[in-house]
Amino acid sequence: MRLTTYFLVLVALMLTTLLEVALVLRPPPGLPAPSLVLGLAGLKALLIALYYQHLRYEPARLAYIPLASLLPVAALTLALILTYPMPAHG
Repeated sequence: MRLTTYFLVLVALMLTTLLEVALVLRPPPGLPAPSLVLGLAGLKALLIALYYQHLRYEPARLAYIPLASLLPVAALTLALILTYPMPAHG
């Protein structure tokens, strides 16, 4: 892999970080800023895993290992959301 690829990934990481900071400091009206920030964080994690940890060159079946861990995380997150008491509206 060439040095320019690493540099381009670094620039993409810096730009997404700046966008995250801008979303936190000035959230756009009508858009869910926390969801956007989490999406950008996921994008950054994917870039880091693919390029800096060289997962791009590993066999595709190794991708199922981290994907399998998302299932219990999603279940626990859903359980937390469903058991958290919500304030009454009105």
